[in-house]
Amino acid sequence: DVVAVVDPRRDDVTGPAGTIALDSSDDGTWCLELDTGGVRRLEVLSEPMVTVRGTTSALLLASYTRVPWTALDTEGDADVLTAWSAALNF
Repeated sequence: DVVAVVDPRRDDVTGPAGTIALDSSDDGTWCLELDTGGVRRLEVLSEPMVTVRGTTSALLLASYTRVPWTALDTEGDADVLTAWSAALNF
């Protein structure tokens, strides 16, 4: 099952293609699929392009570009995270 999680007030969200697992140490894992149509949350993601781990607070701060993704534990292609942050520009 795929559920859209991008701000529903915006229809202009486009970004890089890729898959990301946001692994929160205090709230589980969010699996995201990115493509030119936006971002979708997936229930399961077997092999993400990049996995980033941290507290929910740290993941949120990195998503809002308040701290760099490199400050968190990342595994895989960290360029996907940087491109995602730049494209969504929360």
